[in-house]
Amino acid sequence: MTANTKTRQLNWEDLKIFLTVYRAGNIAGAAKKLKLDDSTISRRIAQLEVYLGSKLFERTRNGMIQTKFAQEIINQLTKVELGIDGLNEIVTHEKNISGTVRIAMMEGIGSLYLAHKFAPFFHDNPNIKIELVTSPNFVRVGYREADLFLSFFKLASKGITCERIGEFSLFLYASQAYFKKFGKPNSKSDLSQHHFVTYIDDLIQIDTVRWLAEVIKNPNVSVSSSSMVAQIALASSGAGIVLLPKFSIPKDTNLVPILKDEVRVKRDVFISAPSDLLNVERILKVKSFINGVFMSDHKYLNQP
Repeated sequence: MTANTKTRQLNWEDLKIFLTVYRAGNIAGAAKKLKLDDSTISRRIAQLEVYLGSKLFERTRNGMIQTKFAQEIINQLTKVELGIDGLNEIVTHEKNISGTVRIAMMEGIGSLYLAHKFAPFFHDNPNIKIELVTSPNFVRVGYREADLFLSFFKLASKGITCERIGEFSLFLYASQAYFKKFGKPNSKSDLSQHHFVTYIDDLIQIDTVRWLAEVIKNPNVSVSSSSMVAQIALASSGAGIVLLPKFSIPKDTNLVPILKDEVRVKRDVFISAPSDLLNVERILKVKSFINGVFMSDHKYLNQP
């Protein structure tokens, strides 16, 4: 078989399947994303391995482990992928820029804040589809689990561009139902006598959400949850005092801020993306929009 024959037979769709399995870490995840069955994915990967003359994955009970060869070619294939995306945008007029942008972030800031802000973006960019992923876990941007990643910490990784886009403040909140049961703290020193709602400690994957520890050591936690939405409901029912960002508080809430002049915790917000993706117009448009949201809401995000 000649080199030219091989080049003609190299199928970009097979390479896309490889990239998807590489990023997902398993065939099941790739099959779901690509809307193909597991056997088709396995067969196409096997065909590609035969064609390339080297294994791409070691199959184990825990998933697909990338071989050294796969790691060697992934950067080049990512450049090819970006080149194809760029070509599609060149032949498409700017007003018709289309495609999907996946944004990952924590549940609270995604579901309770940013999800409410996208109406103007959709009006101006009707052909760009947004996938909003909310996860309590660290997202591997380098593996393209997301195109953009919002975090409360600076992500330092090769091939990743990370920049600070804003900040938000957290304050203590409680309901009248709580005050009737346990009274209202008059100072920070009173907090040791009160009950709290917070995250489940051993399920926290990202340390920057351990914000209650900056207010009180060894708090008396009456109930905990991995969900900020559940924490809001629990605190509203009178279960305890909760430390929350302003953006998470419902407009019709019965939660009121307490000790707002004494207790304030701040978090920076960073946005990260694979550096090569910042040449893709639809990614730039979404990133610019999110930057603008945090800039215009700076005052709102930092008041109780």
